[in-house]
Amino acid sequence: MRSIILGLAVLFAQAFWFCPSTTFAVTLGALQDADVATGDTWDDVTVGTSPWIVENYSLATSVIGHIQFDVSSFSPGTVQSAVLRLFQDFNSTNGVSYDIYRVDSPWDEATVTYNTRPALDSTIYSTLAIADSANQVWREWDVTSLVQEWVDGTSTNYGLAILRDPDEQPWPYFRSKDYNLGEEGFPELVVTIPEPASLSLVGLACGMLWMRRSTKSG
Repeated sequence: MRSIILGLAVLFAQAFWFCPSTTFAVTLGALQDADVATGDTWDDVTVGTSPWIVENYSLATSVIGHIQFDVSSFSPGTVQSAVLRLFQDFNSTNGVSYDIYRVDSPWDEATVTYNTRPALDSTIYSTLAIADSANQVWREWDVTSLVQEWVDGTSTNYGLAILRDPDEQPWPYFRSKDYNLGEEGFPELVVTIPEPASLSLVGLACGMLWMRRSTKSG
């Protein structure tokens, strides 16, 4: 029996070397999203049901967008890549960057304001410099390291924040999960993980193929 188990272990080790591993992408929608703004009378205003995030609030001097995704279905060590995708409706200024930060305390889109905003880590996890004036386009940020932290348990998932750099008007109007003027363009987190079937059906098929080729070559 021991020799059979050892033989199968060798077989599958060689099979997975012979056959490339497979992956697939999971697209998540936002659990919640909300802006907070300061300047004029915005400090105590809740805008969690707005159709946009990081939008242009009249007379505001700073706007912070918050987005949270539920990644609890992923197992530690499985996240190979993660991309944040936001759909930008308006763009009156090119040459501006948008930075991604980790949110470090709880918040609720129904109640959060600038004066009650969550804490942010000082690390910029991803940045996107927009060098065009295009409207109605998807923008993407590589947030792999941040999502890996959440899934692996090295930081708590309170979501992420997006800030314009410099943080001043005009802001870009990314569609929020509450966008109600169409049926697409909602925030997305695209997470790439190993294909579960690669541990069973694909591995078995590769093993059989490797055995067949080994037999022929022998």
